[in-house]
Amino acid sequence: MRPQRRAFTLIELLLVVGLIGVLAGVALPRVRAVLPGATLRAAGHQVQDALRGARAYALRRGYPVELVYDIDAGTFGIADMVAGAAPPLLEPLPPTARIVAIVSTRNTQATHGRARVTVGPSGQVQAHRVVVADLQGRRITVEVTGVDARLRGGT
Repeated sequence: MRPQRRAFTLIELLLVVGLIGVLAGVALPRVRAVLPGATLRAAGHQVQDALRGARAYALRRGYPVELVYDIDAGTFGIADMVAGAAPPLLEPLPPTARIVAIVSTRNTQATHGRARVTVGPSGQVQAHRVVVADLQGRRITVEVTGVDARLRGGT
């Protein structure tokens, strides 16, 4: 009578490792194709969240605040409009995304420097669009209307 085996043979282990390698090779190109679009959408969501934060801050305080976009540095944040207030703490976008333009409803466009958008004490915000791009040139637009922001475009 043969003794019972308690371990895997080398051939069984090599087959499993080879199968995992083949599956990873098939899946990796698909994952790489999805990640850049996800990062771009995440950057757009960050801009949306900043707008929501600015609205909540203005409503809570009862006076206007500014949403500051630093296009050159790729950062944005909320600035208190009260005299003597601290400078805004600006939050960066993911390293693979950048703000390329802020477009107002009057079609004036800022492509460098700082752009400021006022959020009123009632939460109303000046309508504008924030164009965010990734390193491959794909773009997504955050369209801001009176009290809402929506993502347009992107992959």
